[in-house]
Amino acid sequence: MPPSLSQSPETTPADARARLLRLQGERLMAADAGVDPASAYIAHLEAAIAGARTDLVTRSVVEIAGLRAAFDGPLEG
Repeated sequence: MPPSLSQSPETTPADARARLLRLQGERLMAADAGVDPASAYIAHLEAAIAGARTDLVTRSVVEIAGLRAAFDGPLEG
């Protein structure tokens, strides 16, 4: 079964990348603000970043496969 995507099906890889960058920026701001790295907030943020990274990779692969199919036709066999 394919991984579930946390965003709407209309989300593009660019949207997923923007979300990942926002979350990474939030993590950097939290570190600059002195938030304890062992806090639940940081753990939740790290989990969200991991999910966003997976989402980006999944959406990118699906888009690449769709483009390949548009140029070469669907794979058979």
